[in-house]
Amino acid sequence: KDGEFIHDPKVCPFSLGLRNCIGKKLARLEYFTFAADVINNYRFERVAGTMEPAVHFAILLPKDDVRIRFVPRS
Repeated sequence: KDGEFIHDPKVCPFSLGLRNCIGKKLARLEYFTFAADVINNYRFERVAGTMEPAVHFAILLPKDDVRIRFVPRS
């Protein structure tokens, strides 16, 4: 019927398919700004674990439980 929504699992309303989320650019900018502020204001110290990555299905994951401390920069 015309005007009736038919659910299709192949259609994702946010950034996949024919539709694109209008807030996607803003969200990416916010993530970047947040990460830049954290890097600019804190030093990272490894408390436990290793930072050596393990390849798991073509993505990088830590091998062990990694604990990191955020130390404010002076």
